[in-house]
Amino acid sequence: MAYADDTTWVAKSKEELSQIIKISDEFYELNDIEINGKKSELLVINPYQTKHQKNKEISIEVGKNKDIVYAKRGSEAIRHHGVWLSEKGNSECNTKIIAREVTRMCKVIRFKRASVSQLVYMNNSVLLPSIEFRLQTSFLSKNKCDQIQRLI
Repeated sequence: MAYADDTTWVAKSKEELSQIIKISDEFYELNDIEINGKKSELLVINPYQTKHQKNKEISIEVGKNKDIVYAKRGSEAIRHHGVWLSEKGNSECNTKIIAREVTRMCKVIRFKRASVSQLVYMNNSVLLPSIEFRLQTSFLSKNKCDQIQRLI
């Protein structure tokens, strides 16, 4: 038996996604693979909803057990390949993670004997590429970047 990890399905509508999941469930059953619906996440970006659907939760059935997976709402974020995404496209989650990364780096190097050029190297070649990767889906103002980087 095998388990599928880090599978991403992209669709234009709930009906299209249901069809993709149905086909994949058939494939998984043929190959003795299980999907754990309890570990699955659903993110709907720009959902089209009529007035009477506005407050209804968006969900989909996943896996052999037909587990119901509910869509993340508002600023709730999911992690996909190290980048945090949310329905609202909010950068708040990424900003917190980046601030924690900078703080962690500062704690690690605080009492180390390092030259200025070594510190510049760690900042430019280790910390900033990591931050740049995480910000693929976010834009921060110069003031926010300066505030986060101030500890360094």
